[in-house]
Amino acid sequence: MFVIERARPVKSKIRLVSTALFCSLLIGCSDSQLKEEFQLRQQYHWTLLRFSSSADVLATIAPVGTELLSQSENALATWGQNKKGSLLWFNAVAFDEEKLTATRKYCFLTNEKAKQFLIIAKPRFIFYGRAVIASKVLDEPYPNQNAKSIAIYKNFMTSFNDDMIQLTSDSHTLQSAVLMVKQALTTVLRQKIDLSPALAARFEDEDGLGFLHPTLGKAVIWMSIEDGIADINIEIGKSPPEASDETEAEVEDMD
Repeated sequence: MFVIERARPVKSKIRLVSTALFCSLLIGCSDSQLKEEFQLRQQYHWTLLRFSSSADVLATIAPVGTELLSQSENALATWGQNKKGSLLWFNAVAFDEEKLTATRKYCFLTNEKAKQFLIIAKPRFIFYGRAVIASKVLDEPYPNQNAKSIAIYKNFMTSFNDDMIQLTSDSHTLQSAVLMVKQALTTVLRQKIDLSPALAARFEDEDGLGFLHPTLGKAVIWMSIEDGIADINIEIGKSPPEASDETEAEVEDMD
């Protein structure tokens, strides 16, 4: 049994474009921010854990703005920044060393100087991450579900650090973006989980677990674990239309 994210047929390109334009007027996202975020989400969702090869990922990750590519032995990332330096993003994927298929993927975008009808609005920060968790972590005897969730969260952080350290040696811009994600992930631990482990139960709540980002203010994190895959989302600011309308996670028998 393998878990794969199967792509659905595109329902309506006109509907997606119309919704994006409406969102731009309603919540004040700039056209460029909407474009980058929508494309990043598409790229992120079209990478299929346990299924996509490096060739598949390279074909899927299309250019966004003035994007650049960084590669290591078992990971790759596309990233970019606008001319003013306020809009920063990356998509990254790590591969299983034996099976050579995608085993972790990450998506990040931040805009610290968002505008709404020429007025400074709330900053935008998104981070999405999915990772296949090792059996030894999942099968460890934990005293309760909160302890297991915390162990998986810390394992995700370690994997993210290990994956991205290989990719940031030749790019200060990508390094800055990765540090912002690390700061958010670490803040959740120090500000919430370390002080009250019971708060880990809120990871899967509909409203998520709220925390205070050191520089960007109120933030929310969600984490769910299904079929050995951890799914982590962090958001600050309002969200434009989901690109995940075109994908779904399904369990398939590959025998």
